[in-house]
Amino acid sequence: MDKVTEWCIRNIWGRDNFGWRYIPSQGRSGGLILIWDDITLNVEDELIGEHSISIKFSNRFDNFNWVFTNGYSPNEVTGRLNFWKELDKVKAWWQGAWCIAADFNAIRDETERNKPGGNKRNRKMLNAFLNRNALLDLPLAGGNFTWSDMKEDPLLCRLDRFLISTEWETKYPRVTQMLRTRTISDHNPILLNANGISRVADAFGNNDEWDLNFMRDLNGEEVNDAAELYNLLEQIPSLNDEDDQRKCRFVCGNKFSSKLCYEKLIGGEETNFEERLIWKKTIPSKVSIHFWACFHNSIPTLDILSHRGISIVNRCWMCKETSEDINHLFLHCRYAKVIWGYFIESIGVSWVHGRTLQESMEAWRLSGGSHFRRKIWDLLPYAIVWALWLERNARAFNSKENSSMDIILQVKSFIFLWGLKENVFQGIRFDELVYRWDSVMCA
Repeated sequence: MDKVTEWCIRNIWGRDNFGWRYIPSQGRSGGLILIWDDITLNVEDELIGEHSISIKFSNRFDNFNWVFTNGYSPNEVTGRLNFWKELDKVKAWWQGAWCIAADFNAIRDETERNKPGGNKRNRKMLNAFLNRNALLDLPLAGGNFTWSDMKEDPLLCRLDRFLISTEWETKYPRVTQMLRTRTISDHNPILLNANGISRVADAFGNNDEWDLNFMRDLNGEEVNDAAELYNLLEQIPSLNDEDDQRKCRFVCGNKFSSKLCYEKLIGGEETNFEERLIWKKTIPSKVSIHFWACFHNSIPTLDILSHRGISIVNRCWMCKETSEDINHLFLHCRYAKVIWGYFIESIGVSWVHGRTLQESMEAWRLSGGSHFRRKIWDLLPYAIVWALWLERNARAFNSKENSSMDIILQVKSFIFLWGLKENVFQGIRFDELVYRWDSVMCA
C-alpha cells in the first residue's frame, strides 16, 4: 500500500461522501487508511505521525468533539517506541473523548494467546499505556483472538483492539466490539458498534431475571449457546441485604493488602525502568509524580499549553532566550546549566547531559567515591529539577525572580531534608552543608 488514490478510496467506500487520510506501508506492513463519512463528521484538526493517524472530529448533528486514532505498532524496537510516543503526544494534544483502533502487536495477558510465550516488555508497555491514560479495553465478542500465523497448528493472538476513553463511553454507553470473519488477511476485522447492549445492569430485568436483548434473531446453534449462557447466569447468586465483604483470594485469611495485590498484578515481571527512576523511598511523592509527568510529557510547560490550543507566547521563563519545553527547562537552559554545574563540579566528576531528561536520569550514576557522595549524587537530580520547577512557577505566576545562588541554597535544603530519612548527614549540620559545601563533599 505504497500509493493510494482517491479513486481507490471511492471504490472501498462505495459513495462520494467521504474524507480520508493514509500513511504508506513500509514493506509489507505498516500502511494505514482512515476513511470517514463527511456528511456526519466535520474535521476540526489532525495529527499524523509515522505510525498513526489522529483526526479530531465534531459530530454535525450534536457538535460532540472527539478524536479517532488509527495506528500500527511495528515489530522492531525503535519503531515500537516511536509508536507509543506518538500516542502519548495525541493524549497531550487532546484531553477529551478518544477512540483508538490499532494493531498493537502486543497482548495484555496470557489469555490473549493460545500458546505460551510472547514478549513481556511489549505486554507491559500496552498495559502501562492503558493505565496512564485511563482507557477502557472493551470485551471482544465473537472470539478470543484477532490474528493467526496461518500454520497447520496456528499461533493465535489478540493483537488488534479498540480502546476508548471514559468520555467516549459516556457519550456511547452501549458500545461493543465484535470479531468479524477473516477473509484474505491473517487478521480478523473488528466492528465497533455504538448501539449494543450497554452493561450488565441493562441486561438484568426488573423481575430479577436476565433479559438479553440480542440485536437479531438467533439461529439454531446460537440458541444452544444462549441457553448455556442463561444456565451460567442462573448460577450467579442474587443480591441480598447483607453487608458487602472484601475478600482477597491470594493471601492467607482473606485479608486484603495493597502491596500483595500489586505484586499479584505484576506477576513477578521485571520492574519497568521508569518505576525504578521515579519511585524512591527518600523522594517525596509529589516530586516522584512530577518526574512521572515529565517522562510522559504531561507537565504544563508553554509548548504543551500551545499544543493544546492555548494562545500564549512560548518563551522560557528562566533564560527568556528560546522556547520552553521540558528538556530545555530542566537541562539545557542557561540558568539550569549554572545550577547543575555548581553541584557536578563540587563532586569532582565530568558529566554531559543526555538529549532528554529521561535519558539523563537513566544514565545518572556515580562510580567509585564514598557511600556519602553516592547518596548525594542520587538525590541531586530530583532536588535540582524540583527547585527549577518551583522557580519557574514563581516567575510565571508571582513575578518573583530568585538568583542562581538562592536556587542552589534551596537544592541543598531539599537534599538535607530528604537525606535525613536514611541518616545520610549523620554528624553534619545544615549550616555546614550551606556554607562549607565543598569541604563536606571532599570529606
